[in-house]
Amino acid sequence: MLNLFAEKPDNSLKIKEIKNWTRKVFELNDDCHIIVTELQCQEPDCPDLETVIAFWTTDQDREQYKIYKPIADVNLSDIHNLMLD
Repeated sequence: MLNLFAEKPDNSLKIKEIKNWTRKVFELNDDCHIIVTELQCQEPDCPDLETVIAFWTTDQDREQYKIYKPIADVNLSDIHNLMLD
């Protein structure tokens, strides 16, 4: 059962790092808005938590990627692997 009131870890520094990696790997300009969030995975056979990265390359074109691990476990290789998918 999901506990909405459970204390969550402070991932702010890790999120900033993931955004920086994403900006570099995808060659995004400084004006590009990047969102990094951690969600409870609802798909069968996937880990409890997944990291979702989204950004807009134009006003209407959104890119969205999932990494099937919590924010704390995401590394630069995971971001590079998104380019291969």
